[in-house]
Amino acid sequence: MFTATATHLPMSSSLLGVLGTRAADASRRGAAAASTSILVLHNVAKKKNFGDLIRTAAAMGVDEVVVVGAAKLATHGAHGCASHMRFSHFASLPTACAYLRDVRGASLCGVEITPEARPVQAHPFSGATAFLMGNEGQGLTPAQLAACDQFVYIPQHSEATASLNVNAACAVVLHHFAMWAALP
Repeated sequence: MFTATATHLPMSSSLLGVLGTRAADASRRGAAAASTSILVLHNVAKKKNFGDLIRTAAAMGVDEVVVVGAAKLATHGAHGCASHMRFSHFASLPTACAYLRDVRGASLCGVEITPEARPVQAHPFSGATAFLMGNEGQGLTPAQLAACDQFVYIPQHSEATASLNVNAACAVVLHHFAMWAALP
């Protein structure tokens, strides 16, 4: 059972999530309300990517952004979207995972090319899902891989690059989840 409590990041009051708006959005989704998405930010190396990921999360209907480890969150690139998001902060990945599973009822989906990963366009989702993106250089760490319940990957149609930018990959995955969940 989850016993730790989430703490809010040290941000301006405008950056603390607007829960009323998000709750109203969830109730309008009707049956899809149980199919919420959560973005987990852990081990993101480049500060600029935080803001870009928050903007993508806002555009794709993410219900909550869970930040692991970072004491402060750079929102450059979010273009005002952070004030529309709900944020939770956890000191460690195990504590964040306990919250996601025990409180939010979410499975943890790693975005990584692994032998058991399914292509994202197959929409292998079921219910509330928390998405964990890999580090820009090394991908998911062994601890992150072990924490995940499932994996998705984005098929590429060229050998020109081995991977996408973390924000581009996040946008593709969250868009597929939003289509699967029939978000408005």
